[in-house]
Amino acid sequence: MEKESKGFFNPTIKEFWNCLYQESADLKQCEKHIADAIALVADEFGVLKVEMDLNIPPNRYQIHGEQRSVMLTDREGFGESTDFSFAFATGGNVVFHVVWNTEQSNHGRDELEILLREVFFWYDRNVRQTFLQQILNTDMETGAANPYAFTGFAGMLMARGILNRYCVVFFNIHNFKYVNKVFTYAEGDLILRQYTSQVKSLLQEEEKLARLGGDNFVALFRTENTDAFIRGLQEMKVSFSNELKSKTFVLGATIGVSRLEKVPAVREVMSRASIAYQEARRCGVGGVVWYSDQIYQAMMERQNVISNFASIME
Repeated sequence: MEKESKGFFNPTIKEFWNCLYQESADLKQCEKHIADAIALVADEFGVLKVEMDLNIPPNRYQIHGEQRSVMLTDREGFGESTDFSFAFATGGNVVFHVVWNTEQSNHGRDELEILLREVFFWYDRNVRQTFLQQILNTDMETGAANPYAFTGFAGMLMARGILNRYCVVFFNIHNFKYVNKVFTYAEGDLILRQYTSQVKSLLQEEEKLARLGGDNFVALFRTENTDAFIRGLQEMKVSFSNELKSKTFVLGATIGVSRLEKVPAVREVMSRASIAYQEARRCGVGGVVWYSDQIYQAMMERQNVISNFASIME
């Protein structure tokens, strides 16, 4: 039998609101605040277990969507199982799987639903903020980071004093024009997105891939992972099919690489990568060149020759 209500806006509920509505740096922190808030009212509502399922369908920002579960509270005991589902306006939903002891609760099902609806509204707000941040930092066509996000990531590594543990890799996909001869340009865009997804699968934690435009990309990898990443780029198999035909492409790349010891400024990260890539192009399609001071000096000398020749011709 349900206990007599002590009022929905009592001090415990107010503590719940204060805990729930803390600003969060990311969704993980938001979920931690939600769990802490639910813990504050667990006794009052007789809540034993709350598991939250997030379901986001595939979209242009998340090619595979997102599905995951978060255990918000899990206490010993037996009770009634109830599900509460709330839909995102843009598609997908959040489902709260609740086990609660109605005989130990000071509130009814409607009040519990109100509480969880507020949790959903706050979570929805944080999901939207996260998506907005992703949009601002993502190349929409491929799902890779954009140059702005890449520069910010490099700056963060420099500020933490660990940029010297990384290598920068500048690469161009070899002969991607052939893809657009086999399939339409629209299908070529899908293949490029699939290629990017496969390249991103090579990334470890705290590594970044960005698209510079066209079929040019740049990546920041830990030094010990760089050789494996380069090998992956040299023979990347991408399969695609439509109603009429199916094809597997083996895509290589022209690659410029640089270690990042003694880099004085973030702008030099791209400068070194670009110099190494230009040398790789000069050496031939599919080449791999590591930046060195000698390569830099040789490039400067070639540019001086070209500049002097242009002056003579004026």
